[in-house]
Amino acid sequence: MILFTVNILPEPQKQTRFVMRGKYPQAYNPSADYIKHIQWQLKAYAPEEPIYSSVELTLNFYLPMPKATSNRMRQQMLNGKVMHIKRPDIDNLAYAVTNAGKGILYDDDSQIVRLICQKMYSDNPRIVIKVRDLADTIFNFNLGEIC
Repeated sequence: MILFTVNILPEPQKQTRFVMRGKYPQAYNPSADYIKHIQWQLKAYAPEEPIYSSVELTLNFYLPMPKATSNRMRQQMLNGKVMHIKRPDIDNLAYAVTNAGKGILYDDDSQIVRLICQKMYSDNPRIVIKVRDLADTIFNFNLGEIC
């Protein structure tokens, strides 16, 4: 199991944009800098070789609290009693991180067979990534459990 904390404000993956450069259309990824920053933090502690077998990925996104929040509500947010149900969407947050881990943590993001994501409020915005190699585990498909 590999555990990472990426100290960055979680952002969703933005859609690819198309612009005209003279006569020719050109595509660019507006999230490229964000993904490069995540990769830069992952490379420092990543294993020498990426995982080539099935992978379980757990992503915990810690998002900032709204500025106009009472102390009582703030404490409930920190304790997990009030969950983050506003934008950004969790699937767009996960998409950016799974793309960033490609070639560093695992060979390709198609190897991810189990993805567990959670959005929470925090005073310290960050992303906690847990990568687990499932090559040596037994998966019981009938019960949906890892033994």
